[in-house]
Amino acid sequence: MQRIALLVVIAALAVMPAGAAAQSLFDEFSFGLGPYFGLGRGASDCAQSNRSTPCFFYVGYSRDPGDSTSFEFRAENRGLNNLFYIGHDYAVHGLWLGASKTVAFSDSIGVTGSFWYLLPLKTGTSLQHYFTAGIGPNQRTWDTHTQWWYVDLLGTFGSLNGFSLLAGVRYDFFTTRFESPVDSSFPASRITDSADFKSSGYIPLIGAQMASAGSYGSLLFRVIGIPSLAGRLNYEETLQGYRIKSTGSYSAGHFVEAFAEYAYAVSGQAELGLFARFNSTHGTAGMSVDLLGAGGAVRGRDTFNHRVHRNDWSIGGRMSLGF
Repeated sequence: MQRIALLVVIAALAVMPAGAAAQSLFDEFSFGLGPYFGLGRGASDCAQSNRSTPCFFYVGYSRDPGDSTSFEFRAENRGLNNLFYIGHDYAVHGLWLGASKTVAFSDSIGVTGSFWYLLPLKTGTSLQHYFTAGIGPNQRTWDTHTQWWYVDLLGTFGSLNGFSLLAGVRYDFFTTRFESPVDSSFPASRITDSADFKSSGYIPLIGAQMASAGSYGSLLFRVIGIPSLAGRLNYEETLQGYRIKSTGSYSAGHFVEAFAEYAYAVSGQAELGLFARFNSTHGTAGMSVDLLGAGGAVRGRDTFNHRVHRNDWSIGGRMSLGF
């Protein structure tokens, strides 16, 4: 249902008219706002003929330096069956695909919807367990399969010819499936063992951006973020014939993203450009963790403090089309 609703929103943005105000927004040297407003002469001609801002499409390579995607659980009390710590460290990288569409209400107010989806490359991960009585660390290595996408809705307020303020919200969906554990010292792994981590985040966004344009093309720099996170977390893992199952909500955290872009018109209705982006997410939560035995019977329960951290560096290209 979430994916269906997402597609409906994007389709609505793609066909929504910008109104008569959009026509005056894009003069011959339209000051572009990257994925928020048209860049350069091609976007101006397109906007004036179709009374709408152009669509932007992005392709970029994502690289997570080192193993900077990590999450951990640490028991507040005795833990579960003497298990008091679980930690994952791994890299997430792949190919980002993005699209955005802007509706401009005046020369100083607009709203943009954008959608990004990661096509990941399979990577390995290190999972560590720590037990009481001095047992640990104990490690298993897994194959990982990550899915990550997010959708933004941002309002822009201020001078489109320079500095403007941003406010909006992002829905961020991130999940990793862990399979085929190997290199286990203790506990012994089974071929059917697996683990699943899922985060559904609702991230309010505030920030600012600076844009300029001229015969050299168009430049944009933007920073958005928030000193808080909201959303749900879930984690499950098979361990020694038991099933660990946990759920909880973010209680604190922060998010920041920096984005830079350059674009140049190559024809009357098309532009090409380059972009670079960095974002960092950090969140904490108190989660109730159950230890399930045969038949799903609860064999133990404790509260674990959860921490998740994720960095993403991306660089790639952008093009605009006249619709």
